[in-house]
Amino acid sequence: MKTKLTALIFSGMLVAILAIPSVVIAQEQGGAAKGRDAEREAAIERAKTFLAARPGLARKLIKLETATAATWTDASLGCPEKDKVYAQMLSEGFRVVLQADSTSYEVHVADKRVVLCPAAPPTKR
Repeated sequence: MKTKLTALIFSGMLVAILAIPSVVIAQEQGGAAKGRDAEREAAIERAKTFLAARPGLARKLIKLETATAATWTDASLGCPEKDKVYAQMLSEGFRVVLQADSTSYEVHVADKRVVLCPAAPPTKR
């Protein structure tokens, strides 16, 4: 009887020990997702502020269409300007599409850098 009880206690402890890493991993992934959501929201706010600085665009009229994570291969953030040279580096950020006065604008955001993409000119809806 004592052997069975010891075996049950040991197996219960083993199950508990084996479950700990999966709980820790789930918590880390949840924290990473929350962090990425916060980054996305900050990128949307930076894009709206950037677009609202343009003449004739009131911030209250700017609406979000989409905001997706993106990685660009250089500092142009996928929106190179003619005759400019850009550092070759991976830049992670967000491709934010905003709408104002029936016009869509594609804004790329990575950290503090924000660019209106001339390769995707504003489109009327």
